[in-house]
Amino acid sequence: MTFDYLLAQYQNRIEEILKNNLPYDHDKLFDAIQYSTMNGGKRLRPLIVYMTGLALNATLASLDIPACAIEYIHTYSLIHDDLPAMDNDDMRRGKPSCHKAFDESTAILAGDTLLTIGLDVEEKGAPEQSPNQQIKMINALAKASDHNGITLGQSLDLHLSENYTLEDLNE
Repeated sequence: MTFDYLLAQYQNRIEEILKNNLPYDHDKLFDAIQYSTMNGGKRLRPLIVYMTGLALNATLASLDIPACAIEYIHTYSLIHDDLPAMDNDDMRRGKPSCHKAFDESTAILAGDTLLTIGLDVEEKGAPEQSPNQQIKMINALAKASDHNGITLGQSLDLHLSENYTLEDLNE
């Protein structure tokens, strides 16, 4: 099996898992969540979950929910990263960013909601996942998203250029 074949298999798998685990309502917020989550992408984070889990003899079914949760949280970070107050990107994956396709406040709420959906999906658990494993996974996801994780990375991205020159960063 080639890497490209495996990548395609896992991408197809996670697309279905993501679609099936997203709550849906017919309003602007959920349209923005669907738009951003199902807007393609390489799905490398779920691929890493699947490959690592398989190397540790986990079943694909037991990896679906953690892979899904991580991708929801990653999508939240992309929505927020694109916002005018952050990197101000108008395009994401060849399409208008969430704040351009909808509006800034909807994009903020969509990102916030995806973070909590990621934690909620993991809380519901996966086959073969014990309650203790669920708690550890939720804790790991929360820590990866907190002031020492995603938000710290975004803050550094935004503010390092304000205080440092290129020469400072190269030292």
